[in-house]
Amino acid sequence: MTCPATRAPTYRATDSRGSAASGGIPSGVVPTPVESIEEFKVGTSNQTADFNGASGSQVQMVTKRGTNQFHGSLYEYYFATNVGAANLWRSNHTPSPGLPYTPLPSSHRNRFGGALGGPLGPRFWGGRTYFFGNYEGYRFPNSTTIDRFVPSALLRAGVIQVQNSAGNYVAYNINPTPVTVNGTRYDPATCAGGPCDPRGIGLNPLVSQIWNKYMPLPNDPTAGDTVNTQGISRRSACRRDPPSASYGWTTISAQRTTSWRAIAITGSRS
Repeated sequence: MTCPATRAPTYRATDSRGSAASGGIPSGVVPTPVESIEEFKVGTSNQTADFNGASGSQVQMVTKRGTNQFHGSLYEYYFATNVGAANLWRSNHTPSPGLPYTPLPSSHRNRFGGALGGPLGPRFWGGRTYFFGNYEGYRFPNSTTIDRFVPSALLRAGVIQVQNSAGNYVAYNINPTPVTVNGTRYDPATCAGGPCDPRGIGLNPLVSQIWNKYMPLPNDPTAGDTVNTQGISRRSACRRDPPSASYGWTTISAQRTTSWRAIAITGSRS
C-alpha cells in the first residue's frame, strides 16, 4: 500500500535554490541540522549586493566550528502513537476483523543525531587546526488507515435499493430467484407487471465473484451512499519513500595567525 508522500525535513542553507511561487522547494547545498547552527540572520528588505537579484526574505546561517576544547551533544526526538496518542472517535466506533473498533495506525517519527568538535592534532605552523562534525538520522516507518467504498451486503446479493417518490429506499431483487440476506427474504422484483430484469440473468456471476472474493464486507455503514455502497476502514502498513534519511557533514578549520584562516566543509546526504 502506498501512503501519501511524507518527506524528511528540508534544511535550508545559504545558496539554496527554489521558489515557493514557482513550485520549487528550497533546499540547502549542505544539509544543516539545527544542532549544527551557531547563528542565523534573516533579511526581509534592503538586501545587500550579494542578494540583489532575490526577492522576499533571505536566511543566512553560520555553522559551528571546533574550538580549543572538546564539545559535543547527543539528541533524539521520538514521536509515536504508542506514547499518549488518542484514536479517532470514528475509528473507535468502526469495527475491524476480530475487534469492535479500528486500531490507531502504528506510526512513529524518530530524529536523532550527535555533534562533536574540538582541536585536531598538535600546534604546527604557528597555529591550530579544529574540527566539527554533525550527524543526523531520520526514521519514519508508518502505517495508515485506508478508507474505501465497497458494495453492501444487499448489493452483493443482487438487491438494489432505490428511492421512491416519497424518498424511501425500496429493495429490488434483480435475480430470477429469491435471495436471503441477514435473515430477510427478498423475492424477485417486478417492474410494470414483469421482472425488472427481462432477460432473467440477474447479477453477473463474474461481478459477484470479484465483489465477494476481493472486496471485504463494509464495517462503516455511514460511508458511501449508506445503502448500496458503504465504507471499509482498515489499518494498513505502507511504504514511505524514502523510509529514512541521514545527514552528515564535517568542518575542518585551520587558523595559522590572527589575520587568516582556512575552512573546508564536506557533507553527505542519503
